[in-house]
Amino acid sequence: SFGLSGEDEYASTAELIVSPSSAFSCKSIRHVNEVQQLQKSLLVDRERRSRQFDGKLAEHKAKFSPKVRDVNILEKSMNSVTIDPTTLPKASPTVSKPKLISSTPLPVSKTNFSFSNPSTSILSPIPNIENIPRFRDSLATPLFKGTDASKTARTETKEVPTAKKIDDGLAKTKLDSVKEERGEESKPTSLLIDDRRPTSTSVTPTSTRPSSPSENPVVEGRVEKENTSPPPSEWSLSNVYYSEEMMELKSFLDDARMFESRSGITTRSLIKRSILEKVTVTSKRHATTEEIYSTSDFFSRLLSMEEVQGFNKETFRLREKMSVHYAMTLVVEHYLGLLERDSSLADTICSVLYSVSTHCRSFAIFLSTSLLSKSAFLDMDKSKCSDVVSGMTTDSQSMQDVMAREKAVCSLFYGLHSSSSKKPIKDSPFPLSSIWRIVGCTLNRAPILLATPFSLTELLKACGTELQSRYGIQMEKMTSLIQDKLIPQLEQDLEKNQESRKAGNAAFISALRSTIDLLIIS
Repeated sequence: SFGLSGEDEYASTAELIVSPSSAFSCKSIRHVNEVQQLQKSLLVDRERRSRQFDGKLAEHKAKFSPKVRDVNILEKSMNSVTIDPTTLPKASPTVSKPKLISSTPLPVSKTNFSFSNPSTSILSPIPNIENIPRFRDSLATPLFKGTDASKTARTETKEVPTAKKIDDGLAKTKLDSVKEERGEESKPTSLLIDDRRPTSTSVTPTSTRPSSPSENPVVEGRVEKENTSPPPSEWSLSNVYYSEEMMELKSFLDDARMFESRSGITTRSLIKRSILEKVTVTSKRHATTEEIYSTSDFFSRLLSMEEVQGFNKETFRLREKMSVHYAMTLVVEHYLGLLERDSSLADTICSVLYSVSTHCRSFAIFLSTSLLSKSAFLDMDKSKCSDVVSGMTTDSQSMQDVMAREKAVCSLFYGLHSSSSKKPIKDSPFPLSSIWRIVGCTLNRAPILLATPFSLTELLKACGTELQSRYGIQMEKMTSLIQDKLIPQLEQDLEKNQESRKAGNAAFISALRSTIDLLIIS
């Protein structure tokens, strides 16, 4: 096409024709004819390609139109070729699986209640326990008699002769185990706490949740497969009584870290110096009532986001929740460090922090959960306690530091509850009944190396007198139980267990015995 359109080619050709020198030249006439033929062929080719494009576009629209596509699919389905049924592959038979009823722990009845069961809490008892149907975890056959739901669930599974024998054998073994458990718990004990009868102190009660049929029962030479469900969480005070508060502690610490990373150094230094000044100046062995009130009032107003007079008499106030949570962490850390260096300051520090907790309930939650998270012996988590003991046995200096920290945390936690009984108020954040429940939990579970004698010793030192005046005869039963059963069991374990002797458990047992003797004499 010479790179020109038809009009441009015609114009250039006309210019050649007008020239007088070449108007009648054969060469020019031949060139004009070639240009005209080329122009006509270009026009014809353009029309042909335009018609082809329009045809393809119309075909594409017709092919992919929703209505046409549905009609084509319908025509194909109606005109489909029939196939001989003998040539079709045989479908595999479907086997109905038993429906899973529940995989959550079963509720605990009143008869088999125990302080050691993580699924039950004295603080939040389960309502209408007797009306809740009980099922096994992975089969729909009931283990316990009496509920309509269990009878209807029975019809959901397909009856197979061999499966029936397995179910009968399992039900028999499970009912026998329940009878043995109830028979063991019906034995008389010498300690009554909150009108409930705990189990023996020398044996850790088993979970009241019935075992699933995957505990390797041997029936007719066959063994059921082992259950792969995750193991239950370790029992601890934080898991049983403070589970929701521990979630709040995590948010408090996250806010404190966020404030520390975002705030300016001037603001943080002012808060630190103001808190440190109040902690060091007013914390004395024999602080006056005015000094304790002044310090507690400063912290209460500070954590309530009110104006306070801080370091160098500079007036300031906290303006956001993150700064309040940051100040809480500083108060607890400074007082714990001070108590770790000098244990004689326990009474003064407990009085200050208890007064602040009564005015600021969020600080009370943070204080109790923070202490539980800092002490494995206080939390009574068996796995954490074993890790602490293993670290102490390898390094003597580490043992001194760890025990100083554990003693500071336990004395502060128990001292706060003791202050609650000395200054009783309505809805106290640290009621003495919580200490009584902790005693019951400790005695109803298997002893933990070092943790059990140590925590009981610190508890009785701080709250023994208050427990005697509150619970009277029950407290006498508790002390006799520790003296006659727990201490002999600890001493017997000391003779057999080399790890107990290596960890120095004899000193902790001796301290517990002397504390019990002093409490009985008083």
